[in-house]
Amino acid sequence: MVTQILCAEFFNQGYFEPHLKRFCDIHRERRDVMMDCIHTMLPAEVKSVYPEGGLFTWLELPGQIDTTSMLKEAVAQKVAYMPGREFFVADHPSRDNSMRVSFGGVEPERIRVGMERLAKVIEAKL
Repeated sequence: MVTQILCAEFFNQGYFEPHLKRFCDIHRERRDVMMDCIHTMLPAEVKSVYPEGGLFTWLELPGQIDTTSMLKEAVAQKVAYMPGREFFVADHPSRDNSMRVSFGGVEPERIRVGMERLAKVIEAKL
C-alpha cells in the first residue's frame, strides 16, 4: 500500500515525465556509444542490429566463431556478453556465432573499454 501511495505521488507531482526523459537520454547516449564502438572497433564482418529501444544489441560474428566457447576467453579479458545460443527455441537451429551485448547499465567510457577488449578477443578468433 505504501508503495502504491508513493508511486501515485510521483505521478501526481509531475516527476514521471522528467524522469522518463532523463532515463531515455542516458540510454540513448549509451546506445550511440555502443553502436559507434561496434562500427569502429569490430571487424567489418561483424553484423549488428541497431536497437530502436531497449538496453541491448545483437551481433553476428563470422560463422566459424562459436560465442559460447569464446565467452571464457572474453571473461578472462574482463568483458562479458550473452551467447546467442541462449535466445533460440529448443529443437530449432541456433546461431552459435551470435551474441547479445548490453549497454544499459554501463557508463559510456566503460562501454568503450569493454568493446576494445571484446574486439581483441574476436580478432584473435579470425
